[in-house]
Amino acid sequence: MKLTKRLILAASLFFASFGVFAGATSQYLSEGLLNYMFTAPASPIPKPTTVWLALCTNIPTSTTACTEPTGGAYARVAITAGTTNFTISADQVTNATAVTFPAATAAWGTITAFQFYDAATTGNPLWYGTLTTSQAINSGATASFAASALTITLN
Repeated sequence: MKLTKRLILAASLFFASFGVFAGATSQYLSEGLLNYMFTAPASPIPKPTTVWLALCTNIPTSTTACTEPTGGAYARVAITAGTTNFTISADQVTNATAVTFPAATAAWGTITAFQFYDAATTGNPLWYGTLTTSQAINSGATASFAASALTITLN
């Protein structure tokens, strides 16, 4: 017991003297996590069998959720998890098929980002990304992402 306390104290003093350390995920772990979440067979740990893609009018962060359009026939798009819809390479996952939203019946605003959720409404935000170019979605427009247009990287 005394040895464990001494080792913890020594480690605390050593790390504190050099400041805060930032961590990173190895490619091995990243690829394993992406496979688990998007393509792997059933697991004893719950994972979504479907993810829902949302469009954002803000820039989400790890602690700020997506502000989604309201009305105008806007709805998140369901994507079944699996190798048909997602491709994994190294530490990245991309959409393997096109993802198309319903046609807007009213303006949705300027879309700046996307976010994946574990439910069709509310739910938990999972991954997010910023669009290379923001896009205004007006009435009659159809938002769509071509295959390989959405990429999420773990690093």
